[in-house]
Amino acid sequence: MSGMTVPIFQGIKRIWCGILTTADTSHTNPSTGGVTIMSAGTDGSLINDVRVTASDTTVASVVRVFAYDGSTHYLISEGLVTVVTASNVAIGFTGVPTLNLTNLNLASGWSLVCSVSVINASETYHVAAYGGDY
Repeated sequence: MSGMTVPIFQGIKRIWCGILTTADTSHTNPSTGGVTIMSAGTDGSLINDVRVTASDTTVASVVRVFAYDGSTHYLISEGLVTVVTASNVAIGFTGVPTLNLTNLNLASGWSLVCSVSVINASETYHVAAYGGDY
């Protein structure tokens, strides 16, 4: 059995970002409002954390995280968005997906796609994935 004989480490630390502005209720193919947050580097990428922050008052909804291999979306995490009334003295919704995405390895050719199930006219969701390329 062959295996890696030389260890590989994260080289370049990165923050990948995307903005969700359109609702998409699909659990299998987020084609309406799905946004590619990042694409893995030439030797793959490691995602240490994913965070979601709303820009305005939120309605109850679900943020979904998919791993995409170029042909199929795989739902790997969901996070509940609670109703929060944002203002100049109250922070808006900030959260993380339910599944702990620490140390998520994506091979070259794969990407991370996010969507939100319900969105009102004034809100947007800012998604940030923290990690790096190998």
